[in-house]
Amino acid sequence: KIPWIAPVSGATNWSIPIKNNIFSVLPYYIDEGYIQAKYAVEELKAQKIGIIYQNDDVGKSALVGAKDYFKKDGISFVSEVPVEVTDTDLSSHIARLQESGADVVLLWTLPRQGVITVSSAKRVGFDPQFIASFILSDMTLMHGLTKGAWEGVIYGSFGTSAYSKTDPTVKKYRETMKKYYPDVTWGVFPYSGFSYVKPFAEAIEKLGKNVTREGLIEALNEMNNFDLIGIPASWDKNNHQALRSMQLLKCINSEEFEEMSENITSDADILKLAKEMGH
Repeated sequence: KIPWIAPVSGATNWSIPIKNNIFSVLPYYIDEGYIQAKYAVEELKAQKIGIIYQNDDVGKSALVGAKDYFKKDGISFVSEVPVEVTDTDLSSHIARLQESGADVVLLWTLPRQGVITVSSAKRVGFDPQFIASFILSDMTLMHGLTKGAWEGVIYGSFGTSAYSKTDPTVKKYRETMKKYYPDVTWGVFPYSGFSYVKPFAEAIEKLGKNVTREGLIEALNEMNNFDLIGIPASWDKNNHQALRSMQLLKCINSEEFEEMSENITSDADILKLAKEMGH
C-alpha cells in the first residue's frame, strides 16, 4: 500500500481498474498509437501506413490504439511487423515494410531496435516518415546512436520539450542537472525525472509536517488541475491517469526540433480497449 507515483509506463494496467495507491503520468500506449494514426491520416495524408512494433504488451497496445482510430475510416495497416526484444538483425523486417510501399511507419520498439530500424532503412534507401513512440523520444541519444539517421523522425512528447531553448523551467532543470550530475547527458529521461517528482513534491508541501502515506494519497487525489511541465494534468479519486494527450515533434539535429502539432487528445474508448486486451 505504499504510494507509487508515476510508474514509467503507458500500460493501462496501472490505472485500469483504478488502484488506490498508484498514480500514472505517461499517456497510455493505446492512446499514443491512436494519436499517431490520427496525425498520419489527418495531417500527413498518408496513403499507406505500416507499423513495426515490439511483440509484447507495449507494442500490441499501440497496434490496438491505431486500429481503433483507423476503423472509423475503414483503413488498415499495409504492413504489421512484430519485433522480439532479442532481435538484432532486422533486415527481413525492413524488407517487409519496404515491399508494402508504406510511406509512413509507426515505430514501437526499444531504443536498440529503433536504432537498427532507422539505420537499416537508410542503408537500403527506404525512406518513409517514421513516427516514433515517446519511448524513443530522447532525441540527442537517438541522433547520436544512429549517426544522424534520426534526423526527420517524428516522435511523441508530452509537456514542454526537454530541448526547449526558451522555457525557463527547462533552463532551470537543465542547470540543476549540470550542477549536481555533470557527467549525465541532458535529455528527455533526466527531464522526465523532474516531471514525475513534481506532483509528489507539491503534494508533500500541502501536508506540511504531518506526512503520512494516507495523507499523501489524499493530497494526490485532490490534484485535479496541476501543471506537469507546461501541460495541464489531473488526478482525482476516480481517475489516476494524469494525461491522455501527446504532442508530436520532429528531430532536426541532436538538439533542435520542430513542433509538428499541438497537444492531440485521444478519443479512444480506453476502458473497452483495455478490457479487450485483458487488462
